[in-house]
Amino acid sequence: FNLYKSFVGWKVATFTKVARDFGLRRSKGVLLLGAPGTGKSLCAKATATALKLPLLRADIGALYGSFVGDSERNTREMIKMAEAMSPVVLWIDEIDKTMGSATAAGLTSDVTQRVIGTILTWRQESTAPVFVVATANRLDKLDPALMRPGRFDAVFWVDLPGKEERADIFKIHLRKKRREKLPWVTAKALTELAARSDGYSGAEIAEAVEEGLLEAFHRSGSVDRELAMRDIMLALTRSKPLSVTAEKELAAMREWLADKCRPVSSEGLLFEPPAAGERRRTVG
Repeated sequence: FNLYKSFVGWKVATFTKVARDFGLRRSKGVLLLGAPGTGKSLCAKATATALKLPLLRADIGALYGSFVGDSERNTREMIKMAEAMSPVVLWIDEIDKTMGSATAAGLTSDVTQRVIGTILTWRQESTAPVFVVATANRLDKLDPALMRPGRFDAVFWVDLPGKEERADIFKIHLRKKRREKLPWVTAKALTELAARSDGYSGAEIAEAVEEGLLEAFHRSGSVDRELAMRDIMLALTRSKPLSVTAEKELAAMREWLADKCRPVSSEGLLFEPPAAGERRRTVG
């Protein structure tokens, strides 16, 4: 996610007094779009770390109340809390499910419209140092008003990880399981695992490591057996990634996003159809 990291690095400066004196406005935030399991939530958490700010997670669905006026009041309270704790990163997860799907279908209620209107007005007019990171699975389901300039600084597409990124993901999850020092865990082995997991998301790779560990545990018996590379390879053969089960939807989304979003990785967005036998063609 090096391109996204660079972008956030530039935005750090907008929270300083020097930037204020220079005439820069504080950064508004970003919208992260991508298929489930590709690391949008991780990006949101990493953003707070990069900016060295506290992270608040907003549950938009919890804003809706049973009585008239509750939803609007809860929305205003959320905004007041975020501004009172500023500077802060406000993470709005799956914004398309709470502020988009009904709009796209033409079924938005008056309450939803008022909640959306309150948030949009706040994003447009607020000068408080609140950096919003919103995540969504489907950009085409969002209210078009969310995409108006001034609401977000940029829209990023979080694609499936490339080969080098998959190797890094395997390394991270093996380290989390305290298996990074096993003799077979070498750069070559990680590269082989990355090649075998073409088309897998970060979440699917994490699950493969978990299932591989389960395989090793059940087959150890009375023998002193540790996690082996073949256990993870076997786990990969047992599962079908999202790039296979939703291949057409993912390809259509990439094509639609070709000129609308920035990629988070320098491995890039590729929109040409994959070659025979490939789920996704990557660079590098």
